[in-house]
Amino acid sequence: MTGKARNFRDYKVWIDAVEYSTKIYQITDKMPWFEKKGLCDQLQRAAVSISSNIAE
Repeated sequence: MTGKARNFRDYKVWIDAVEYSTKIYQITDKMPWFEKKGLCDQLQRAAVSISSNIAE
């Protein structure tokens, strides 16, 4: 195979996914303490999963 490998960090969709993940972390940080271990963790993992899957 010739040519240069593509860098996923150059894709707009990956950049948007990272920004989305950052927003989710900001929002979940403001949630009540009793939501931290359940809903917050699940939302954060799902948001990070988007950019991870694009990179993969």
